[in-house]
Parts: sequence; C-alpha cells; structure tokens
Amino acid sequence: MTIETYPLGFLQTNCYFIKSGGEAIVIDPAVNDRKLFDYFIDSAKIKYIIMTHNHFDHVQGVDLLKKSSGAQTVISDVDNNNLANAEKADITVKDGDELVFGDEKIEILETPGHTSGSVCLLVGDSMFSGDTLFFETIGRTENRKDMINSLLKLIKLDKDYIVYPGHGETTTLLYEKQNNVYMKHVQDGKGFI
Repeated sequence: MTIETYPLGFLQTNCYFIKSGGEAIVIDPAVNDRKLFDYFIDSAKIKYIIMTHNHFDHVQGVDLLKKSSGAQTVISDVDNNNLANAEKADITVKDGDELVFGDEKIEILETPGHTSGSVCLLVGDSMFSGDTLFFETIGRTENRKDMINSLLKLIKLDKDYIVYPGHGETTTLLYEKQNNVYMKHVQDGKGFI
C-alpha cells in the first residue's frame, strides 16, 4: 500500500491518495483540482472517494472527481444528510462497516464530536482521522460529550496506528495518547481542560 498526501485549499486540508493492488481510494478531496485528479485517475482505478465528515473543506472536489473517475462516494450515514457542497453519497457507512480495495480492508470507526457523523478510517497500520485527532490537539468540537467518547474509543485501540489527520502533520496514536493534552485529560477522567 502506498499513501500520498496533498494539502489542498486555503485551509490546507490533507487529501490522501492510497493505492493497493491496482486500485485506489481518495480521502477528502478538498478542492476541484483537475490536474491532480487526472494524475490520480492515470495512476490507478479509483474505487472509492471517502469523506471523513461533511464540512466544505473536505468535500469540494468530490463531485468533479466522481464524474471524472466513476468512483463511488462514501460518507457516514449521519453526515450524508447535511453534506456541504456535494451530491449525496453513493454509499453510507456506520461503525464497524468494512470496505475493500486492492489488497486492503478499510474499517469504519465512528468518532462523532467534530461533526455528528465524523469517522476515522483504519487501513492496515494507518488511521485516517479526519478532523477528530490532530498532532497534539483535536478538531473544533461541535459536541463535547461525543468528542470525549470518541477520544476514549481511540484510547482503547491497542494498535499504534500511524495517524494521518485532516490537517497538519502525521503522528502516531501512541504519541497522541502520551502527549496530546486532550487525550491525557480524557484518559484521566477529567474531560477537556
């Protein structure tokens, strides 16, 4: 599996292009970038375009990429109802659902808090965390209780995933458990600071 990261748009949203076994997925195509999308299409057959949540800075390029590639669009059941700047998704997912592309399996992990339908995607040793978890911080919180529960869910994961966030630099789940002040406070039962 190969992972390519493209920070796009004025908010520098991380768009991920992941290839495996001749197929690919694109996570959070933030803007319409025909040249980049042509590169994706020329590199591998895109099976899915996955949105970690429904905010405009993660979905603006979805419709163009779908029309160009023929890929199916995917978002959580909950966020599909309030999808900003994009058509409704072809596939809606919920916690525990799995998708397959190439030689890889994608496990859906519901992590509401940033939006009510935010998800993280577990692929092999990698976690694509959208705007739930960033390097040493978390995303802006729409629902505090949901975010605390989502962080607890991430804390309970045994594997030390490489975390690819919706914005900013890559990190690891273990590093965040040990250094992210929000995760530490949640682990200690203190909620948020």
